[in-house]
Amino acid sequence: MGGRVSIAQALEDKRRPAGDVLSLVKNGDDLIVGLGNGEPFTILDVVEAAADSLSDVRIHQMLPLRERPSMHGGAGIRSAPGA
Repeated sequence: MGGRVSIAQALEDKRRPAGDVLSLVKNGDDLIVGLGNGEPFTILDVVEAAADSLSDVRIHQMLPLRERPSMHGGAGIRSAPGA
């Protein structure tokens, strides 16, 4: 049956470098991320690494699995109060 693509291939075709997320994050954005095992470590690492080029970006997250610099007001990003 021509034209069928496996699920694995479909997922691989959609895969992008984590740094591509920065094209979606703008100054003043609110980022709402998953908690527990759904925490996007790589995405948050990329956003935090770009903190000096961002302004007033807030990360909303409950029950993080590890401490992050944004929890302590790192550069242009911070965890939202009460998150």
